[in-house]
Amino acid sequence: MTKPNHELSPALIVLMSIATGLAVASNYYAQPLLDTIARNFSLSASSAGFIVTAAQLGYAAGLLFLVPLGDMFERRRLIVSMTLLAAGGMLITASSQSLAMMILGTALTGLFSVVAQILVPLAATLASPDKRGKVVGTIMSGLLLGILLARTVAGLLANLGGWRTVFWVASMLMALMALALWRGLPQMKSENPPQLPTVVGFRFQHVYQQ
Repeated sequence: MTKPNHELSPALIVLMSIATGLAVASNYYAQPLLDTIARNFSLSASSAGFIVTAAQLGYAAGLLFLVPLGDMFERRRLIVSMTLLAAGGMLITASSQSLAMMILGTALTGLFSVVAQILVPLAATLASPDKRGKVVGTIMSGLLLGILLARTVAGLLANLGGWRTVFWVASMLMALMALALWRGLPQMKSENPPQLPTVVGFRFQHVYQQ
């Protein structure tokens, strides 16, 4: 459990909404660009499809193993670190010269884009009980807008400067967002955090039982 030590201001709500939208959008930029990427690397459509698959598998792994870390470590540091690592994944994607590098970049981006799923419960924790529903709804609106706008924005940027431009710009935005989150988020220390082996073991047990 954590104790909030910072009032959730309207500006911070907007910041967290934008951060959530940018994080989740990073999983969808590649989808409208697959044909262009396939031509660039001389790939078949099915081979290019592995790029999207890698992003989704990375995201699933992040949900399984990274999201629980929000209950173990100081959340501001964790959120900023994951945001920067997602930006790094998109840098790899933007500079990739092979399908393997492209898959690595998108998988890493997907893995760390689950920072969105740490921001949402953090907003709920920071909000006062009477405003919690409204705050969570606002953050979720940012998440949904990120999903809806990612493909459109990616297509527009690709038309202007090529498919790599999409990931250069997205990486820069995520890096700037990490800085904004570092300055804007409060420090929230966990009380009696569970040990990492316990959490990981529980996750493996849950998957096995499913």
